[in-house]
Amino acid sequence: MDSELKLIIYSDSIGCSPCSINYMYEWDDLIEYAKQFNDRLKYYFIFSPKKNDEYSLRFALKGALFDYPVVLDNKGDFERLNQHLPKNKALHTFLLDREGNVILVGSPLNNPKVEILFKTMVDKILGDKHGS
Repeated sequence: MDSELKLIIYSDSIGCSPCSINYMYEWDDLIEYAKQFNDRLKYYFIFSPKKNDEYSLRFALKGALFDYPVVLDNKGDFERLNQHLPKNKALHTFLLDREGNVILVGSPLNNPKVEILFKTMVDKILGDKHGS
C-alpha cells in the first residue's frame, strides 16, 4: 500500500458479496479519474464473503471482467484488525492518507456530495503532482 492516497472499499459478510460484483463496473469512471495521478491514488476493494458465498463471489468476479485488483478476505482478517469499523455499510468506504489516517468517510460512487468532496481532497493533495 505504497500510494499517497488509498480509497478502501470494504464489503463484509453481512451483505451479498457476489451481488456486489455485479455493480463493480460503476467504479470504472473513478478508476479512470485516478489514472491521472500516476498510481498516487489507488483503490482497494476488499470482500469478506460468507463461507458459502466464496465460490459464487469468485465466479462473479471472473464474469464481471473487472480489471482492477480485488482482495478476498475469506478469514475476516480486515474486520478483526479494524474492530472500530462501524456496522453501517455507508461507512465502509474511506480515504486514507499516506500515514493511514482516515481523511474522508463515505462512497463517492453513490453520493454526489461525497464525490465532490473526494475529488476536491484528491485534487488538493495530489493535484500539483500530475505527471510526476
